[in-house]
Amino acid sequence: MSMQSNVGIAGSAAVSGQRGMERAAAVIENAAGEVLQGTLDAISRDGGGSSRDTVTLSDEARSASIEGGLLDGSSARISYAANIRVVKASDDRFHEMINIGLEYVR
Repeated sequence: MSMQSNVGIAGSAAVSGQRGMERAAAVIENAAGEVLQGTLDAISRDGGGSSRDTVTLSDEARSASIEGGLLDGSSARISYAANIRVVKASDDRFHEMINIGLEYVR
């Protein structure tokens, strides 16, 4: 494999990882919005809350919106972390190629 194809592979991986991070961040943002909306809906159905210092989850609070948002956020966090590793690996590969190139120059 030539140096140029190695650069292309590492560059493609970095771009793919970056796009994956952007997609995961958007999913996290949407999931947070779902959880917020589900929570606000549950509060409004409960009459706006009370002065008690306790929290109980009603059936409404366990709605699909909240559950779905929490699940989406959790899986997107894992996806984001995996894409960070892809970008880090391609960065490491770039550094290795630069070091190899510097050896030829010296």
